[in-house]
Amino acid sequence: MFDLKGKITIIFLIIAFLLAIVFFFVPLLGNALEDFEMSRLNLAALREKEVQASEKKSNPRAKGEDAAWYAVDKETENLNGIFLKGRSVPAEIHRLAQKSKEKAAKQFLEDYGGYFGIDDPEKDLKLVKKSKDKQGITHLRYNQEYEGVPVFGGQMIVHLKKDLSSVSANAGLAPDVSLDVDPRISKEKAEKEASEKWEEKFDGENPKILDSKLVVFSEELTKNDPEGKDSLVWLVEIFESQPRSHEYYFVDAKSGKIIFQITGIKEINRQVFDCSNGDWPCYLDDLVGGYTYGRSEGQPARGANPAQGGTDVDDSYDMAGSMHNYLQNEFSRNGGNNQGGIGDGYYTDVANTDVYDYLDGIWGGCPNAFFDGFSVNFCKGLVYDDVFGHEYGHAIVDFSVSGGLTYSYESGALHEAYADIFGETLENERTGSSDWLAGADVNISGFTGPLRSIRDPGSLGDPARFYDSNFYCGSSDYGGVHLNSPVVSHAAYLLTEGGSFNGCSVSGIGRDKMERIFYRALTSYFTSSTDFNAAYSALNLACGDLYGTGSGECVSVRQALQAAEINQGGRCSGEARATPLCGDTTPPQVSEVAEDQTYDPGVAIAFDEGTAVLNGVPVSSGTVVNEPGDYTLVVTDAAGNSTTIHFTIRGSSGDGDETGQITTDTPALEYRGKGRATKRINIVFHGRNLDIKKRSWVSGRLGGKKVKIMKAENLGEDFLVSFQLKYKKMPPGTYSFVANYKLKTGKRSWEKGTLTAENILTISN
Repeated sequence: MFDLKGKITIIFLIIAFLLAIVFFFVPLLGNALEDFEMSRLNLAALREKEVQASEKKSNPRAKGEDAAWYAVDKETENLNGIFLKGRSVPAEIHRLAQKSKEKAAKQFLEDYGGYFGIDDPEKDLKLVKKSKDKQGITHLRYNQEYEGVPVFGGQMIVHLKKDLSSVSANAGLAPDVSLDVDPRISKEKAEKEASEKWEEKFDGENPKILDSKLVVFSEELTKNDPEGKDSLVWLVEIFESQPRSHEYYFVDAKSGKIIFQITGIKEINRQVFDCSNGDWPCYLDDLVGGYTYGRSEGQPARGANPAQGGTDVDDSYDMAGSMHNYLQNEFSRNGGNNQGGIGDGYYTDVANTDVYDYLDGIWGGCPNAFFDGFSVNFCKGLVYDDVFGHEYGHAIVDFSVSGGLTYSYESGALHEAYADIFGETLENERTGSSDWLAGADVNISGFTGPLRSIRDPGSLGDPARFYDSNFYCGSSDYGGVHLNSPVVSHAAYLLTEGGSFNGCSVSGIGRDKMERIFYRALTSYFTSSTDFNAAYSALNLACGDLYGTGSGECVSVRQALQAAEINQGGRCSGEARATPLCGDTTPPQVSEVAEDQTYDPGVAIAFDEGTAVLNGVPVSSGTVVNEPGDYTLVVTDAAGNSTTIHFTIRGSSGDGDETGQITTDTPALEYRGKGRATKRINIVFHGRNLDIKKRSWVSGRLGGKKVKIMKAENLGEDFLVSFQLKYKKMPPGTYSFVANYKLKTGKRSWEKGTLTAENILTISN
């Protein structure tokens, strides 16, 4: 029997269900798509800003306190790093992360892979490792592939914070790979070629082949050669214990020739000399009276010295190895001189790490320890982790600064401070902790530790800050290189551990970050004459490179250095001491614009102190804002206190038609096959009366790719920008154009602005 009433009931339920989908799920989907579109456009805006290749720039979003940075490969103009924070992270990734980090990373790669030069992540990338660190960040490492063949050295890593408050990625990828992946020679022939090369080098026979596989070898990626070519190769790995060797041979899979070779052994050549014979030359692997004095690389432990007692030789050997490994693992540095050892290439080979122990009988300066430019040296009973690390640290400093860091006065005190920091680093590496006391374990006649307290310099009568009454202003001790070094090392301690000092409350950032910041400052910004004030700038710049100038890490750097007064004139300068800036927690005051307010064009922002960025671009107090849009203003004072204001400019700017009326003579381009693909494109911004005199006053980017400006002309009520576009390698898609311009407002003053033409050009093939 036909039940009409039941059918009506079923239809009603279906309609109700569909309405629920429309009114509940669709808005959610719309919000998700909107969030994603905002994030995508944010990245596009970032790409279109002028930046130095390989430099990270802080770029606040139009709304919210979250920010993003990116880094560009100067050769390929592809991204090699990106960081998304907070609302920059697409909603879709947030949802997928609840299911699995792999799915979230996959979505990220689909959304952003193109900016790295990866058009098809599913095809071009293979997940090879997933790990989670102590901070709860998951790292997913992908290897690059081409037509199913691994690209040697090509990798991309996606980093997902546990709560998805940030997502980042970095990559080293071979760009534009294009080759035939069918080998002409067999794996067996490649192995034979590699074996013959090994036998020739090591004078051996029939080496053991660990692995052979087909890979793509990119000279641009491996040799940093932008003009290099890509090759299909057999990668043959050979290992032998006698003679000890671990070699990789790259055999061209087309010609059969070896085109590249690297070693898998990163050796340290230690030579620990035992000077207990009381005369030169000191012993090295010399058997005397049943005991072998001294120890060279690869030799067994010697045990206690029968003449002097103690195991200084074995301890030195182990400590040198630990220091070498630390530098390799943390900074990819090959020894103190970055050439394998601490040798200077004149007195001893650069690959050597020479140590001289038991100097008491042949050197009148005992008890002591020192670095002489090519070796580290110790009197009896002074081989401890922090003492050895200190002397080795001098080698790192010497070989890191061009011309060496002058060993006198403030630059010399910096030298000693860094050596103390490296001493504590080695102690931590070998024991899992450090006491921040230099030479605390030394206990010999005439030399009892600790020598300096890094955590509390005043407890041993040393200065903890630049205006400390203990700060030495004389010429002894080479201008106080040892006496005054605790000022800087104490700042490193505060930065690491945190604490209150000199009216400042410092938030500790941990040992690893402190070491990275101090190392980068030393290797990238120090000169031979760097003093305390210059070190203040160098350390802040280094932190900005690593973590962003507005980061919590860099706020802590400023706090620690200001607490130690390193940014002031100092006790010996004659300048009056000022209360440390970090003691003032009052944020900068901003006027004319307020949080979440909307204004007409022509607003002049103002602030009472500090430096400011507006949508990531540095601005000064009094800057006039005309362009409609959403803005984030961040003002930061010298103490690291900041004020953030979000505001909106509405309406039109300029004379004539509304902003947004834009025309072009080339709305679409199509590329077919081989040939030259270059086009001159004209874009007219209607209603923009800009008094621009020269085309050099304008720079432009299309989809993040820098283009050559051919013409920039005021047409009265309109403004014309003409640029030359090379689109042969540009992937299909719709692109936006951004022109950055400057207008001369005075003899030495300029007003800067931006013109944006959204989705102005479509490229297809």
